[in-house]
Amino acid sequence: MGYRLRVDAWAYVCWFNFSYGVGADPLGLASQPKFNEIVAQELYSHVGDLGDEEDMETFEWENEAYEAKNRGVIYAKTTGLHDRLVAMIKTALVKPMK
Repeated sequence: MGYRLRVDAWAYVCWFNFSYGVGADPLGLASQPKFNEIVAQELYSHVGDLGDEEDMETFEWENEAYEAKNRGVIYAKTTGLHDRLVAMIKTALVKPMK
């Protein structure tokens, strides 16, 4: 499953492997993301996004997560989107995308 964090300039999505608990946890009650097992990442620039529905469609076409210039956006200490997302997941502020 993936989790998404949207801030002014970026949308960040991280897909983790999961521990599905006893009996594969069909209701998702005991499932926990494995934060050290990242399956994929997505990073979309929203610089210039006006916040309307038409703009959202044009701003999330190019995944910039694997461009070297954006590693700091994702992993910078204290301001990186990844650590912020994990902290929000751990406090249950961000729900998984299914």
